[in-house]
Amino acid sequence: MLPRQGTDAQEYRTAKIARILIYVLIPPLTLLSLVMPFLLMQVKNPSLVVSSGFGVLGVGLAVFFIYGLIETVKGLIILNAREITQIGAFKIKTLLLQEIAGYRISAYYTHVFPKGPSLPTLKIGNTTERYRELQQWLAAQYPDLDQVDTDRAIAFILEDHNLGRTPEERAKALTQAKTTALILNIAGGVAGAWAIFYLPPYEWVIGACLLVPILATIALWRFPHTLRIDQKSNSGYPSLLIATLIPCLGLLIRALFDYQLPSYAPMWPLVGTAATGAALALAIGSRQFLFRACSRVSVALTIALLALLYGYGATSTINVVYDTAEGATFRTKVLGKHYTSGRNNNRTYYLKVSPWGPVTSAEDVRVSHDFYRQTQEGQAITIMLLPGRLGVPWFLVVE
Repeated sequence: MLPRQGTDAQEYRTAKIARILIYVLIPPLTLLSLVMPFLLMQVKNPSLVVSSGFGVLGVGLAVFFIYGLIETVKGLIILNAREITQIGAFKIKTLLLQEIAGYRISAYYTHVFPKGPSLPTLKIGNTTERYRELQQWLAAQYPDLDQVDTDRAIAFILEDHNLGRTPEERAKALTQAKTTALILNIAGGVAGAWAIFYLPPYEWVIGACLLVPILATIALWRFPHTLRIDQKSNSGYPSLLIATLIPCLGLLIRALFDYQLPSYAPMWPLVGTAATGAALALAIGSRQFLFRACSRVSVALTIALLALLYGYGATSTINVVYDTAEGATFRTKVLGKHYTSGRNNNRTYYLKVSPWGPVTSAEDVRVSHDFYRQTQEGQAITIMLLPGRLGVPWFLVVE
């Protein structure tokens, strides 16, 4: 609550739990960052360049940790009836209450903006004690600038006579576009997440990931003045980015982790054709925004990204998932085995096998963990080669 004239000022520091964690963790982390380069240099015996790099990295981390500690110790927000002051590690910022234009809320901060460009902007972290109280005070006294921008953008959209002759018709058209975007974004998010986490039924999930971006493109053609393919905060225009990006990522992940090709050369012309077609379809649906200087770059980059992802993901999955032809089997010998570790200790397992079928040299093939454990060097295994729905051969290890 805003202090009244003559009352004590309100003070807000870093929340107690956050302070305790920082006080406990920062000193040992700082020490570790300074010592670790020397330990790494002793173990690895690196070159002078690598040693210097480790040293710079360690000092940089130590400086960062020390700055965070000082910021926590000194950090303070003081709010009284006249002004709000933010005390940081090396700087003090003050705004008179009448100099505040409004605020914006992001994931981790609340930004307090001044009315003039020469005045400071305050950045209040969400680890500040009684953070919600500060936000409520700001909301009661000043406008949410994000909402102001959105309202202004919607008012501009509703003046577009391409949406209808009357304000009611234009509002109805915008509502229809928002509803369409909501439905497609939910469908795309669910389908993409389903594919990413490899949940059954597999063919249906792949089909959904192929279909939803096509439906989103059709929606862009249906609502060219209201739906946009990229995401822009406070623009007022509903976005179809989730409906297109998440399914494309799902297709890409399944293509990278599920399918193996003896050669990728036959795939690239098909990928290029699919990506070009997707880019043209999205560009036509987004033509209204491509012709606007303020959104041209963002829309063009989004279209290029989506076209590449869909071109590769769709081509790969259609070629494999919907291949119903008979395969040819080949016997090959295991020459070695190894695995690679990724994030969260996720491992990918490989067997190095002798030449087989169209493969003329010893190469790695990806297998499951169980098959990797059961198979020994020198053992013969079976590989099935299939022609592919689109004519691009692919193979799998018969386990």
